[in-house]
Amino acid sequence: MKADFSTRRRVGRPRPLDVLLLTLSGAALIWSAVAAAAAWREVEGARLALAQLRERAPAQERRLHELEGSRHGRNDALVNQALHTLTSPPQLILADIETTLPSGARLEALTLTYGHEAVELEMQVVARTPQIYDTFVAGMEGSGRFGHLTFGSEDRSGEMKVTLRADYITRGDS
Repeated sequence: MKADFSTRRRVGRPRPLDVLLLTLSGAALIWSAVAAAAAWREVEGARLALAQLRERAPAQERRLHELEGSRHGRNDALVNQALHTLTSPPQLILADIETTLPSGARLEALTLTYGHEAVELEMQVVARTPQIYDTFVAGMEGSGRFGHLTFGSEDRSGEMKVTLRADYITRGDS
């Protein structure tokens, strides 16, 4: 049996919309292939970076332990010194000294040393009488802000000029 091709529908030219859709599909396929390749390269780069970090991790961990071990020495001193500087600024220390200073006494010199354990003070105090000086010392001891008071030589006849040393007790330590 022979087929009759004359009655069969002929395939015509594709419609412009079909051509457009086919072109867009091809472009989307190419774009997704390029994006997949870029993502694959990114994943491989991340895997390589992770492998390098894992190789360096033991050495970094050893270094961290070394630093932590030495921190308890000199680094603690620096941390404490910085902490004392923040919690006990000179203005605050002077204000606390002023509250204990009676009239008839004056502070001639003050040296602050921000150390590892405390803020160390060296004061030169002049008092008109030994009683005024005793009032000042009692105020220092009773204030709760000064500890480990040590006194230089005292001449209790007339006006007194004395060097005092003390540790300043910070607000957080009391």
